[in-house]
Amino acid sequence: MKLGAWIKKEKLTLAAFGDRIGRHVSAVQRYAAGRIPNRETMVDIYVDTRGEVMPNDFYDLPELETEPAVVSEPSALEAA
Repeated sequence: MKLGAWIKKEKLTLAAFGDRIGRHVSAVQRYAAGRIPNRETMVDIYVDTRGEVMPNDFYDLPELETEPAVVSEPSALEAA
């Protein structure tokens, strides 16, 4: 979940969330807009949101296929 969406869901202000994680409101505003926080801040966000906002949520990663990978090499038993 994106940070801005989480803050809205929790009905918090940017300033209130900033107080919770010890960051200035302007920093929280930048993170909510998509800026990637440093490692320490990332951990604080993850902990305070109880894992609902994860480090990967700051990156626009593609959806992965859910089908299992197909093994193309024959097993040792099939080769014998």
